[in-house]
Amino acid sequence: MLYIKKMKYRFFLLIVLIQTITISGCSQQSNNKGLVLQLPDLIPYCSGNLWGYCDKNKKIIIPTIYEKVHFFDTTRRLAIVQKNGLKGCINSKGKEIVPIKYNTINEWHNMNNYEGEIMPPKNYIIANTSLYTNDGLLVYEFKDETGKNKLDEIHFFDNNYFIVTIKDYWGKGQSNIYNGNGVPILKNSETLVTFYFVPNKDSLIIGKKDGKCKVYNLSGENINNVSFPYLHFFNEKVYIYSDDSLHEKVGLVNLKGEILLKCEYAELTKNNKYFEIFESFDSKMGGKTYSLVDGTGKVLSDKYYNFIDQYTEKKFIKVGRYAERSKNNFELKYGVYNIEKGALGNCIYDDIRIENDGYTIAKLNRKYIIIDSIGRSYDCPANEITYLGDGDFSIKKKENTA
Repeated sequence: MLYIKKMKYRFFLLIVLIQTITISGCSQQSNNKGLVLQLPDLIPYCSGNLWGYCDKNKKIIIPTIYEKVHFFDTTRRLAIVQKNGLKGCINSKGKEIVPIKYNTINEWHNMNNYEGEIMPPKNYIIANTSLYTNDGLLVYEFKDETGKNKLDEIHFFDNNYFIVTIKDYWGKGQSNIYNGNGVPILKNSETLVTFYFVPNKDSLIIGKKDGKCKVYNLSGENINNVSFPYLHFFNEKVYIYSDDSLHEKVGLVNLKGEILLKCEYAELTKNNKYFEIFESFDSKMGGKTYSLVDGTGKVLSDKYYNFIDQYTEKKFIKVGRYAERSKNNFELKYGVYNIEKGALGNCIYDDIRIENDGYTIAKLNRKYIIIDSIGRSYDCPANEITYLGDGDFSIKKKENTA
């Protein structure tokens, strides 16, 4: 029996050594004589079929009373343990921080978070449908006596705020934001629609009640008189709104409730470094049309386009409009739009290629044309043209061999 204990201890000591090298980063090099391994203070130790923890000298620190144990998390100084088939968390003195009564304890690195948000803080633990702090304070606990609802998700968007989503039998969800003490922000039966997280500033949230969306701060106060069936953040000062709940047509409204763009656009289609794109529909223009809008809701372009290059971060943008070649026969022609100065001429070219500093190589009727950053155009008798930078081009013209 003693031999088995020694083998189990050595086996876990080996695991600890491997974990120390590959994960914990506690190893260091000393006098070029190899690696000096620093063992965790507490190491899983087995006696019979039960587990506890010992130090590196095999002195029992936490009694062997658990069915399963995990290594201590180096940040929280907590470990997940199991007894009678149920899980909880203990600290380095063996005190229960999260009661051992849960089926699941979220692994530290698997706590839910949405793309674009900060990682969940290290001071919370999710156990089944409950949320605890590392000190053992029960912050939130989901209970449903009817059995018709279930907790769908808990995730964080700030170090001191988390979002809880509950879904009913049919999958319809309802969300709310809670502060670090477990107090809900939306208190009047509103349901969370979305939030706008501003680092180091006051974040804003949109709640919905009785078919109307309103804007709140993180104290739960309605900050303005903006109220529409559909409301979404364009940025922290401008909102996308719609007069109908299906939001088939959208516009822009500011913090004061002033309409910047009427509800006549199909949707906001792309967020760019310099502009946003609103989509509408015009049968005379050959279908979908787009307009450029800046972060204040100001329409940048005085024209509607059938094509806007959505994937560029440049100030010079490739745009296009349909030109009627014959009756009911349209062809897309291209031009250049400067975010600061507007359209650089009309959309008349078969194709264009915009370079980094605003120079453009255009093609019209199989001929090349060079357009500079202020819209001046120059015919270029060439079969091949390459931009070299700083306004210089390499031009090649094939000789006729006939």
